[in-house]
Amino acid sequence: MRKTTPALAVPLALLLAAGLAACGNQVPVSAPTTASSSAAAQAEPETGSVMNLQIGDCFNYDDSGSTVSKVDFVSCDAPHMYEVYNNSDIDDSVYSSVPTGDALDEEIQKACFSAFESYVGIPYPDSIYDVQSLQPTVGSWAGGDRTINCLITSADGTELVGSVRGSNQ
Repeated sequence: MRKTTPALAVPLALLLAAGLAACGNQVPVSAPTTASSSAAAQAEPETGSVMNLQIGDCFNYDDSGSTVSKVDFVSCDAPHMYEVYNNSDIDDSVYSSVPTGDALDEEIQKACFSAFESYVGIPYPDSIYDVQSLQPTVGSWAGGDRTINCLITSADGTELVGSVRGSNQ
């Protein structure tokens, strides 16, 4: 299972990071891969594990709870709520258990801030999109999960149609 980050926490962390970036502190960027799961390429949704999310995957999930274990992979050409734009692993040599609070916010910022511009083509504060993330829970951490998935969604809650990669919006 993965825990979702409230939509306001990530934008706040990203805006704080923008100030740091302006001061010359650069956050390393993971280069997006061009591979997407075969499930995402299919026209009909295919339910799969959140642990299988890859950069470029488009999907939907039931966001009524605080944890997510399954998602419905869809083609990015079909209406969807989320697109993965970066995956980043938390350094478990720094954390003996899943980070929480400010430490988790810092890890999300490192994983998602610079990668947004690389994927979309413009900085997050200038974009029409919103950012969310999925990150390990205590239970999934115990099972070896260290991945933060950075997700793009619409700022107004409407479905996306088409990939946002390189959209410059």
